[in-house]
Amino acid sequence: MKKKQEILYCLPFVLLLLAELIIHWKIDLNVIGGDDTVFLAYSQEEGFSLLPWLAERYMTWSSRTAVEAVLMVMVTLPAVVWRIADSFVVVIGAAALTRLLEKREYREYYSFFISLMFLALPYSYMSLAGWIATSMNYMWPLAFGLVAVYPIRKSIDGGKIRIIEGIVYTVCLIFAGSSEQMVFVVAASYGCYGLYLIWNGKSRLILKEYRYILMQFLLSVLCLLYILLSPGNGIRSASETAKWLPEFASYSILKKIELGVSVTIKSIFVQENTGFLVMTFLLAVLIWQTHKKWTYRVLAVIPACVMLIFTEVRRLLGSDHPFLNLSTVEGLGMILVCGIVLLCFLILFGKDIRFLLVSGIYLAALATKAVIGFSPTIHTSGERTSWVMDVLFLGCVAVLLSKWNFKNKQATVLLVLAVIYLCSAGIILNYNSFF
Repeated sequence: MKKKQEILYCLPFVLLLLAELIIHWKIDLNVIGGDDTVFLAYSQEEGFSLLPWLAERYMTWSSRTAVEAVLMVMVTLPAVVWRIADSFVVVIGAAALTRLLEKREYREYYSFFISLMFLALPYSYMSLAGWIATSMNYMWPLAFGLVAVYPIRKSIDGGKIRIIEGIVYTVCLIFAGSSEQMVFVVAASYGCYGLYLIWNGKSRLILKEYRYILMQFLLSVLCLLYILLSPGNGIRSASETAKWLPEFASYSILKKIELGVSVTIKSIFVQENTGFLVMTFLLAVLIWQTHKKWTYRVLAVIPACVMLIFTEVRRLLGSDHPFLNLSTVEGLGMILVCGIVLLCFLILFGKDIRFLLVSGIYLAALATKAVIGFSPTIHTSGERTSWVMDVLFLGCVAVLLSKWNFKNKQATVLLVLAVIYLCSAGIILNYNSFF
């Protein structure tokens, strides 16, 4: 029985890998565009040396040193290397998210749902600034960042971190720490777990039993400081402000927050956001199952209904239809819907620690997108900056699944069919983008 469960657990990841390899083989890399061309040109300059180039980039343009070090190697290799490597990275991301949040006795369901939802995510976002450069700046830090925080789950389960494992997790953290979005997620994850240990009276044990956790937290903070202290980031921001949005320099902090919230709302309700759709649907079903109070039930269906309406309208009318251009009133309504989701988490989990977990993931998801309001490229970066948010929504789904009664086979079959339906449009759009 255990062997059968392991097969069922691993099978979705194998199928996801095969699907990703098929998709990646259809991507046209013969005409390399965007930043791929730029990085390839750098590597072919006479007298190019990687380490001096990385040092110069840090001082004059970017703090993504670890990412760009690997990127510079990747653009010089045959295209097949990226196709295979990136396919595996997608699966690593799905597997890491599953391992982090799965309920062990029903883990095969988690691998199925998360693999399916990963396949429904719009991978065409990775083409917006060149396939190789975009995927390595967004998908790779995400995947390795999820691996980097796995010691938290292992610590909760009482497992020991072996030396080889520790090295792998630390290397993954250093790589993910080059990404502004992921360094926030990783540092926040370790920081919140540290506060959880202190809250439970284990502060004296941190230096004895949780030394590795402390080291990872401190390393993530150092990565964050490395980004904040980079002269190149300030230079790049000034250059991009002059090029893309000159008035950005005069924006107040409140205006930047408003812009960040606005693009976050549009990324959720105007784009094909499969993760948020599945999350709100599952949340509504669970509250209907566990609560008889009609106030709670009506409140729970609001986000799901709004999301379904926007999704269906988008399919029928297109994303540029006036109905989908959020005005101030509509935007406030969508912000309210996002707040209702948070309230529904509280209704479902109550004082359970899972409320803090799912709320933390949810708020981190929104924050990773909203922070783009502080960038002058807010209108030119496109939806690739939504990638971390979209995947963290899948993390919320995984936490919600911990409340599902998988022993009820009939209800579970209906759930599987419903999720397949909700993901089908995203999967079809993914394949249509490449075939």
